[in-house]
Amino acid sequence: MINIQSRLARVVVSASLMAATGYLCTLPAKAVVVLVGGTNYDVLLANRSYNEDPSFFSPGLMPWFTGDSTDNSLAYDFAQAVNNQLGSYTYAGFPGSGGPLFAYAVDATNVFAVFQDSSNAGLQNDISVSPAQSYPYAYGIPVASPTGAPGPLPLAGAAIGFRWSRSLRTRLGRRNGQKR
Repeated sequence: MINIQSRLARVVVSASLMAATGYLCTLPAKAVVVLVGGTNYDVLLANRSYNEDPSFFSPGLMPWFTGDSTDNSLAYDFAQAVNNQLGSYTYAGFPGSGGPLFAYAVDATNVFAVFQDSSNAGLQNDISVSPAQSYPYAYGIPVASPTGAPGPLPLAGAAIGFRWSRSLRTRLGRRNGQKR
């Protein structure tokens, strides 16, 4: 005779685990999320040169990009926010200084950027680099606040599953001539 109770328990547990795993797998992975100016940004890195991809250097991908070589305040804010999240760091290819570069303007001979000083958490530095040279540039994508399942929904699902398992157990018990 098949042991219905243990089979049913395994099915219910398996279904619950599958539902929980499915929900957890839908959560997006992030490099680093920072809050600047009331908006959350997913800040990522790309090793590029300006000459290789000029469209990359735009306010669409770099919210701190102003196009004005004297206006670097938003780039400073982002560099500080990333440093606050990750702590001190140094990127290969830009040794001893920190990084990444937060490009805020470009002219014919320079890419103007800000980077976090790796030896001083409160210090960001300005730099101008060649548009032909590749560097680890930061770019940011605005992200919406994560939305999950409403709080009572998982509990309601568990309660419905439990009730269904009890009624099934009772019906099967009656069919086999057992009283429960």
